[in-house]
Amino acid sequence: MVLPNIAWTMETSASELDSKQLELENSREAVAWISFFSLSLCSSVNHLSVLTAQRLVAIKWPLLYKTSSTKPTIIGMLLAWFVAAIAAITPGK
Repeated sequence: MVLPNIAWTMETSASELDSKQLELENSREAVAWISFFSLSLCSSVNHLSVLTAQRLVAIKWPLLYKTSSTKPTIIGMLLAWFVAAIAAITPGK
């Protein structure tokens, strides 16, 4: 799917690309792709933040980390997905 789009973009003039972009502006397809991209981006960043916080606790307080359960990690991951989902469905402007 990507290669034909790149070839089409290279063979198309700037005015045709502008008109195509204006056609897709605020369409259901564009909103769906932006929401999916936003969900993916936010969930990835949030997961990395949760894992970084977990590693910080493991390094700074090793005994606390060894005795802790997996419940805070699971809650952190669920919270990361929840925040990403909220960010994906709220309007950007």
